[in-house]
Amino acid sequence: MDFCGNNNCFNCCKKAKIQLIHEDINKIVLYGYYDAYFVDENNGVKTLSTREDGSCVFLNQDTGVCEVYQSRPAGCRFRPYLINEDQQQPIIDEDCKFYKEYQVSPSVKEDANNIFEKLKKEVAWRRKTGYY
Repeated sequence: MDFCGNNNCFNCCKKAKIQLIHEDINKIVLYGYYDAYFVDENNGVKTLSTREDGSCVFLNQDTGVCEVYQSRPAGCRFRPYLINEDQQQPIIDEDCKFYKEYQVSPSVKEDANNIFEKLKKEVAWRRKTGYY
């Protein structure tokens, strides 16, 4: 799925708080970045680091394009489908200017739900073990 890229839109990269699973971190490290540069952690939840203005550290300030687009985290790949922690399920981000055009296929929904389940398990494991 390449909805954002196909629409040349990276607006959510300017404000989104993207949670990371272990696979996301490994892919970006293999892309050439140290996790200390791009991972924030709070109570077992790992998220992409942001700048003071709230934008993702990988959003190129000059071009407005993601520097790790080919290895971007699952939370970015599934946008504008996102995890709503209050409802404990993925939902469509109504702040996305293309959200009415976006159709969630059954396979995307299944993939996103699988990522959400992985995320919940990893956070629970980190909290239980204290390993962050």
